[in-house]
Amino acid sequence: MVKQKIKDWKDLWVSKTDVVEFLRCGYRVYVSHITGIPIQEMKDNRTLNAILALGKKFEEEVVEEKGIKELESLRELGQVKETEVVLKTPQLFKNNKLGIVGIPDLIDMSMGALYPVEIKLHNSVRKTDLIELGFYWRLLEPLRTKKSKPMGFVLLGTGETKQVELPLDILEMVDFYIQSVRDAKTNGAQPSLSKECKSCTLAKECSDVLSKKGDLSLIYNLKAVRKQQFMQLGITNISDLTKTDAFFLHQDLVKRFGVSPGFDEIRRMQAHGFSIIAKKPIFFGQRDRCGIFNKHKLIIDLEYDPNSLIWLSGALVDDQDGTNSVQFFSENNTKANERKILNSLRKFISKYPKYPIMTYGAAADIPQLKKAWARHRFPDAELQAILERHYDINAFLRNGFRFPLHNMGLKDIGSYLGFKRRFDMDGLMALIEYFEYLNTKKLGKKEAIKGRLLRYNLEDLKCTQFVANQVDNILNTCIDASEKTIS
Repeated sequence: MVKQKIKDWKDLWVSKTDVVEFLRCGYRVYVSHITGIPIQEMKDNRTLNAILALGKKFEEEVVEEKGIKELESLRELGQVKETEVVLKTPQLFKNNKLGIVGIPDLIDMSMGALYPVEIKLHNSVRKTDLIELGFYWRLLEPLRTKKSKPMGFVLLGTGETKQVELPLDILEMVDFYIQSVRDAKTNGAQPSLSKECKSCTLAKECSDVLSKKGDLSLIYNLKAVRKQQFMQLGITNISDLTKTDAFFLHQDLVKRFGVSPGFDEIRRMQAHGFSIIAKKPIFFGQRDRCGIFNKHKLIIDLEYDPNSLIWLSGALVDDQDGTNSVQFFSENNTKANERKILNSLRKFISKYPKYPIMTYGAAADIPQLKKAWARHRFPDAELQAILERHYDINAFLRNGFRFPLHNMGLKDIGSYLGFKRRFDMDGLMALIEYFEYLNTKKLGKKEAIKGRLLRYNLEDLKCTQFVANQVDNILNTCIDASEKTIS
């Protein structure tokens, strides 16, 4: 933490946005600083605007519902500082000692304790929420008149308010990130790959630079901390990784750092390295498990809101009779309407009792299906029967293949294998459009939005079908790990 008071921080003031963006991509923070281009302009504006619109709408609803007073200036803060009210203060706060600036969503005055309050659309407290609250705790320190234990509150999308303690290690982490932002702005930062790349204008530039270097961050599931450990052991690029004995690497990691990826996981990292170098898929799974994709199949894809109500369920059958798809759309996003579209989905699934049920990414659709099943008290035996014949195509690919790609999302894999998308939308943009559908009263506009949402859902179903049907082709053209010396 910077202890001295500096009157003029010039352009080294650090905001909460700086810290959050640094956690997403330090290189983007650096580029923004030296070029003067706002980070927001380096992102896909459609996705960014969707996020901002959804967050702003939710924040306005919370403020209105709870009757929270809004201060027009910081001068008013002194008049109410030692009260029990919660305030919205859309004014820029500055901590001159630390050189940080920001605007908390809300402040719980609590007789001068000044607890920061963050409004979040998600359903549970995340690590980044702790960092943001810690930042605002530091920001408000000069104004605090009551000594109190560091903490804050998160208002969640579920309507719950979570009290969050801010232990010393969180505050020290905030101090570290504040200094890291300044270091990045002053000394520069190196490109890296993350999920942020999907919506970033710098993605191709960074990918080209990292590909030429054979950077370790290209390896699937190799986190930044692990990359640093590898580099300390002399493994500085992908070529080094593929030439290293996996058994001894595992031992060296345990000896040096006390922890290590499993031996099999190291071999998978090496397999990905071979795939990137050869620019071809590599297979290390079990071929006898691949036959399921050649048979008839039933594919499902769900769309749902932040509170987990499913508003669109799509299903596609692929068998000897061709392709047959259905979609069930919730017109008003109520629990009753969710039950209606799920009953339609259940009826459709029941027509194909022996077909394997497939999704791309069980971490998304299956948990939502389970929650909805419990919400409506549908028969447990029916759900269990669905789960027993469920196959996650994404998990199958992750457990048996590596591609010359950084990500293995549906769009990434589908595009690599040759699926041509005609409709450019993602889940967040779809959700924003659905809320717009609910709020508009113009019939023509509603039908246009509904049409786009149905086309988006159908395209994901068809892409999932395409990927599943390509498994045989991949097996016939990929490198077999058994033919490579991976250890």
